[in-house]
Amino acid sequence: MSGVIGFRGAAAALAIAAGVLSAGCGGVAQHTATVVSGVRGSTATSDTAGMPKAGPESSEAYRSLDAAHHPDWLGALPDGLGLGRLSVPGTHDTMAFHGDKAGPAVVTQQRVTAGCGFDDKTCVSRRSLRAQLDAGIRALDIRVRRDENDGLALQHGSFYQDAHLDDVLAVADQFLADHPRETVLMRVKAECDNTGKPFTCDDAGRVPPDPALIDRYLTADPHVWQPSVTGRAALPALGEVRGRIVLTQFDNIANGDQRGLPLDIQDDWHDPSVDAKWAAISAQLDKAATGDSHTLYLNFLSASGVPDPARVPERYAHDENPRTLDRLRAEPGRTAGLLMADFPGSALIDEIIGHNPR
Repeated sequence: MSGVIGFRGAAAALAIAAGVLSAGCGGVAQHTATVVSGVRGSTATSDTAGMPKAGPESSEAYRSLDAAHHPDWLGALPDGLGLGRLSVPGTHDTMAFHGDKAGPAVVTQQRVTAGCGFDDKTCVSRRSLRAQLDAGIRALDIRVRRDENDGLALQHGSFYQDAHLDDVLAVADQFLADHPRETVLMRVKAECDNTGKPFTCDDAGRVPPDPALIDRYLTADPHVWQPSVTGRAALPALGEVRGRIVLTQFDNIANGDQRGLPLDIQDDWHDPSVDAKWAAISAQLDKAATGDSHTLYLNFLSASGVPDPARVPERYAHDENPRTLDRLRAEPGRTAGLLMADFPGSALIDEIIGHNPR
């Protein structure tokens, strides 16, 4: 079970958090200067309103990532298989493990605390990411903020996630050293809007992350596949990028459209009804199965209607994850693209991986 506040306390927590987050996917917000700083050391049903009746329980599609174990699944696939023909389990806002009293509005992924001290949140962030990779997650969604030390802190809305981009790279590097035939796909997004308005977060000095700052991390890492960093790369075959971190997208970053890979993205995140969200997910599944094999199809299962306590990210996951699992089970063998989920369950991860050719 993750550290997300139970749903009986969600309304109270969200009353505190009201206005803290304006989005579950692209939005940003500010809580307090201390929280924002990011400096080291500092088969679902819907109710009559169309929203899922969610609870903290786990299921095969939802909130049971720790029951999945696929550390080597890409290694079994042919070297000549293009990335555009893969079906890949991923996580939306991969590192959003911490939210304090605003947990339901902020936290999107299960935490792993084993082996970490009570106050060692960085350990929790790193161990939780490794647990995702060991479970089979291969597509990451990393959100960054320029901090006061000119580093890249991990951020979800107003909340510093007690880790930096170098923590993500270190965990991914170690995973790839342990499993050298695997590949990790990673999106990097600048999280803050730098407007100075209440409930929005600012980069230090309101200077957003730029390519030079990001390159300081990426070009020095021997596991990063540099063609995806230095320019717009065509989709490689899997054999070209084994043991590598491949950058899929640089979002909200200057000249980001000149880097990464060819993408087609579904990200209808802003307060949709569960039926509207499902229609968007379903349409993107069709595109992934029938579209251009030289394009990566990203399909976000996530959404948020915060500060409405009936529309926190976890409630969408409780509904959309099982729907996606049912659809995939009904269509074995079809390419599914990159499926970016909140609180993915073990059977959902299993099923996505099972849609790859052998």
